[in-house]
Amino acid sequence: MLALITSEGGMSCAYSVGTILGLIEHYKLTNPDMVIGSSGSTGTLAYYVSGQHDSIRNIWSNLLSTKELVSYRRLNRVIDIDYLIDEVFGKQDKLDVDAISKSKIDLYIGATDFVTGESHYFSNRSGDNILEALRASSAMPMVYGKKITVNGKRYIDGAISANLADNIKKAKSLGADKILAIDTINHNASANFVLKFYSWFCNDALKRTINKYFETNLVNLVSTDENILLIKPSRPLKTSSLDNRREHLLDAIELGYKDIVENEKVEGFVIKNRSSARRAL
Repeated sequence: MLALITSEGGMSCAYSVGTILGLIEHYKLTNPDMVIGSSGSTGTLAYYVSGQHDSIRNIWSNLLSTKELVSYRRLNRVIDIDYLIDEVFGKQDKLDVDAISKSKIDLYIGATDFVTGESHYFSNRSGDNILEALRASSAMPMVYGKKITVNGKRYIDGAISANLADNIKKAKSLGADKILAIDTINHNASANFVLKFYSWFCNDALKRTINKYFETNLVNLVSTDENILLIKPSRPLKTSSLDNRREHLLDAIELGYKDIVENEKVEGFVIKNRSSARRAL
């Protein structure tokens, strides 16, 4: 069972866009058994599961480089997740949520319970509202400033409790025996400070979760498991979590595509799924 997992990272997730396009176009991988993501990567995964592959490139290349999405003039809403969900995903290049519910791929979208600090995974198998799940998973503290209520519970950014390492463990618990993980995390001092500052005003449970986030050791998790293939940028990304300049997004997409295509280990992870897809036909 093959799992494709993409990490958090805000606009740095443009790198995972390139890797996914490479998996689709170069390796013909359109049928992993499951995909799991949190925060900035979840929209891309949703379009991947729906089969709207052209939309992935269009959205990140043409629709996100606008002050309507990211603007430092809005101090209480530097990144407008509502614009992303309602305008981009809801209107400009509309996400086919019906296709997601019918897809053979299991989709898991990680979010953080604001009260308990625990992770929660929305899914296309649970009757969840996918657009609201995407909104909840992407609700970055401080720079978006909203908690998203779904089914009576309040959620914030999935990156906090369901980061890449957590999602790898989630995939294993669901039976994945091959895991292709895309690491787009692009930490910088200012972003870390914002999250640590936010934790000072949280309840004890959420504060513990945030502290645990900074203690995560991804290297130890993947270095000892030959069934996990970690793909990460071969050079520093020009973009960052809140940098939506088009030239930087395009650069990250191009790098992600190049890195996945030139990685000799990828073929061994996807060939089994390609063979299974041909037998199913």
